[in-house]
Amino acid sequence: MSDDSGTTILLVEDEAIIALATKRTLERFGYRVVTAPSGEKAVAAAEGTARIDLVLMDINLGVGLDGTEAAALILRQRDLPLVFLSSHTEPAVVDRTEGITSYGYIVKNSGDTVLIAGIRMAFKLFEARARIQAQSDEIEAAYEEMQVANEDLMQTVDDLNSANERLEESERRLSLSERKYRSLVDNSHDIIYTLSPEGVFTFVSPSWTRLLGHDVSEVVGSSFIPFVHTDDVPACVAWLRDVVEKGRRLEGVEYRVRHADGSWRWHTSSAVPMTDDAGAVIGYEGNASDVTDKKLALDSLRVAEERYREAQRLGSVGNWEYDLRTTGFWGSDEAKRIYGFDPEESDFSTEEVERCIPERARVHQALLDLIGEGKEYDLEFDIIPKGSDDRRTIWSVAELHRDENGRPAIVTGLIQDVTERRRTERALRESEAKYRTLFEVSPLGIVVSDEAGNIVDSNGIAERVLGLGPADQEGKRIDGEGWRIVRRDGSPMPPDEYASVRALSEERLVENVEMGIVKERGEVTWISVSAAPIPLEGLGVAIAFTDITERVGAEKRPRIDLSLP
Repeated sequence: MSDDSGTTILLVEDEAIIALATKRTLERFGYRVVTAPSGEKAVAAAEGTARIDLVLMDINLGVGLDGTEAAALILRQRDLPLVFLSSHTEPAVVDRTEGITSYGYIVKNSGDTVLIAGIRMAFKLFEARARIQAQSDEIEAAYEEMQVANEDLMQTVDDLNSANERLEESERRLSLSERKYRSLVDNSHDIIYTLSPEGVFTFVSPSWTRLLGHDVSEVVGSSFIPFVHTDDVPACVAWLRDVVEKGRRLEGVEYRVRHADGSWRWHTSSAVPMTDDAGAVIGYEGNASDVTDKKLALDSLRVAEERYREAQRLGSVGNWEYDLRTTGFWGSDEAKRIYGFDPEESDFSTEEVERCIPERARVHQALLDLIGEGKEYDLEFDIIPKGSDDRRTIWSVAELHRDENGRPAIVTGLIQDVTERRRTERALRESEAKYRTLFEVSPLGIVVSDEAGNIVDSNGIAERVLGLGPADQEGKRIDGEGWRIVRRDGSPMPPDEYASVRALSEERLVENVEMGIVKERGEVTWISVSAAPIPLEGLGVAIAFTDITERVGAEKRPRIDLSLP
């Protein structure tokens, strides 16, 4: 961050939030800032403030003078650099500013780097213009003195020595002016160049070497074409042709230039035709600026905006803004899509949106409560998108922003289409209800474990057959030592033969494993068990069994080892 302390900027911006953010940015870079929220106050500030070094002017200032009108009035009073700061990029808007000042046009939200670079460039242009004007004045003075000397020479020979002295002084001043001009050229950040009518460089300033790495001797005498990217050569040739045909300085051509290290740098150039006394074009004189960083920043901004729009699209999330002062309503592309509007169309108004809301009175009241009483705006409501009969569910939140006087100014909000989520939740609740009903009315005993083998649920049949109530299940494992399990032959059954343990470890269905559960008084309940893994996170196996005690009783009873633990 550089220190520009002592330099005063008049910031003209009617949007308080933008003005405050811009003021803080400028102050962070060392500038003193005077603000004006309207064109009239900007003109008054220019008249009444002793020192203003630069004006940073918004174009759309609401009611009253707009930015271009205020700029023209200020520049009639004071000679200072004036830079336009606007969100407008339309050619018609930009063209209006060119007839007023040529110190710069910065697009809002281009970032601090672009803003500060634009301001510094404006100061440099203003200083350069002042130096060039001073040099021009010196040259004119020298010329006038030369005229006087020539007249004196014709009038009398006696004045010859005096005239020669004045001529020498004029030549000295001219030489000094040329040296100053040479110094300006040599130290300019931009590349100053001249081309022959055939496009051959006849001069390039030393800044070529600083910016592009080639020695000047490698450039002078060569055509510009080998240095320019192949895809950009046709545009450059056509632009030079326009310079000749229109006979004036033209700006704005962008092209890539090859650096000595093989990389490509983006340049923008302006040029004017050079003519002889007969008016024939004998070449071009121009200057080129490196705009690589600016272009990369703009490209990054475009990518970020596209990612933002894509994120909104993927999440079915849109945002909106309602200006209470102008009743203007704005919505993002995804907000328009949610309500059934074409993102390219401009008919997204409060009236059009409210037509899509069956419960418009409730939604409207929530907005009034937010503005008038500061109540939270967080609600769900149904909409019928424009041109559709499909009812959708929307979740919306909003907050109120006030101006510098504490008055309600802007409401910003977010909407999300939660239709599918609500349908999924409803289907899940229905599925859970069906599952729980089937779980409880099943004629089978059913037990569910987690992935560690702990029992987490069982139905009434299971609790009755196993003799375990809900409190008894807590901490019980399917392979725990608390079970007294025997095989059909009456011998102890180790846990690794349990159907549940095998299903959990082998990750497969294990069916019809017969086992006896020895209860406290030596009674045995015989069950046929099947178990299968549950493919859900956090769950282990589902165990289903039937009571086969009567069937086993009808058969030859096995001898039970009652010494089992």
